Amino acid sequence: MGDIGNMSDGVKRKHWWHKNLFHARFRPHRTHSANAADRSNGVVASDDTSIAGSDTDSRVSMTLSADAARSLLGANPYCTVPKQTLLRRLPPLWLAFDADLSNSWWAISECLRFFLYKNPLLSENKEQIYSQFIKSHRCYDLIPTSTKLVVFDTELSVKKAFFALVYNSVRAAPLWESKIQQFVGMLTITDFITILHKYYKSGEDDIKGLEEHRICSWREELGKSGKIQPLCTVDVTASLMEAVRLLCDRKVHRLPVVDVTTGNVLYILTHKRILRFLYLYISDLPQPSFMSKSPKELGIGTWSNIHTVKKDTKLIEALRKFLELRVSALPVIDDDNRVVDIYAKFDVINLAADKAYNNLDVTVQEALKHRSAWFEGVHSCKVSDSMSVFIDTLVKSEVHRLVVTDDENHVQGVVSLSDILAFIVLHPEAVAPSSRDTNAGIAEHDEAMEIVN
Repeated sequence: MGDIGNMSDGVKRKHWWHKNLFHARFRPHRTHSANAADRSNGVVASDDTSIAGSDTDSRVSMTLSADAARSLLGANPYCTVPKQTLLRRLPPLWLAFDADLSNSWWAISECLRFFLYKNPLLSENKEQIYSQFIKSHRCYDLIPTSTKLVVFDTELSVKKAFFALVYNSVRAAPLWESKIQQFVGMLTITDFITILHKYYKSGEDDIKGLEEHRICSWREELGKSGKIQPLCTVDVTASLMEAVRLLCDRKVHRLPVVDVTTGNVLYILTHKRILRFLYLYISDLPQPSFMSKSPKELGIGTWSNIHTVKKDTKLIEALRKFLELRVSALPVIDDDNRVVDIYAKFDVINLAADKAYNNLDVTVQEALKHRSAWFEGVHSCKVSDSMSVFIDTLVKSEVHRLVVTDDENHVQGVVSLSDILAFIVLHPEAVAPSSRDTNAGIAEHDEAMEIVN
């Protein structure tokens, strides 16, 4: 279990201020000026030292200290134009706020955030707005005030560890080695698949012995083959841009956020959580031109050599494809090549919940019966759908990838969270990624061996 209490005092202060400054929702006041009564009640009104005006629809009013505005804008990464120019041309919007800045500072900051998103001066840079947004936020911005973190000691048995993943509905957990008193890796569903595949090929007796196998023993075996890698983490105060780069460059799906002062893991960042955070503000941001284009036009995703399975495919064959083809999900098709289901890595963990991992010769159709009842079916989009539609569907359906189909429900391509996030955040600073047309499966980088990476 882990929460904000695990942060050092310095990080706690930064976390509290950032939550108060940037995450409180903007609440416009319905007044248009600060009268004498307002002054007596603590509402600040100013004259030539304020940025003031009246908005076009007369909905909101504000009074804002120019000194406070300059202070906030001076360090604001969104602002790519001269600060004084921006101050002179802020949209005419008023804000009434309490004189006690410790309580109202968030309102000033949120108002300026609103200015910068809507300011026409930024229109020339709107292609980079998502990158600027991600750069301007820290990893601790995504940490809930209270959250649960599951951590495994490396002395724990493999069987109990994977049961714990199922019980806590998580896909991965940091590994703690008591002997050296530090985190050494991540245990993921990919590791479960790797272990099952290895021991299943060795025979029934070996897979039964797996139940008493410890995590540290598994790591030792990996060490013999030279596959042990340092744990990839990110500092809690680091920019989200750094987190996105690590996720994409290291080809991992989960990135522990650590407080370097204490060494504690505070949270696990994923592509899904970062995209969901951006999505909260996406309607307030200028829309880049690529949002109206389709992923296929932009070269995002996998559009040929889509790896699939059929209902009668053996489960062990599906596991082999996960590992060898480095894919995270396999569309299930019928005899007419129409998509009828999808089998993802996460579905494999259900074998542990039902203790059904002793027989991997069952079909995919039988394996899917172990899936949780909340499964809502295959989420898909059409080839002509825009990036905006893809992002909206990914966030609202809370899935990791979308199967792209034609009017007859034949598979045309697959677009994943990592494909989308890498493009919209990193694309403005780099060449657009080309479509992966060879040896391609689900277009989502494999998280294989995250136990040691």
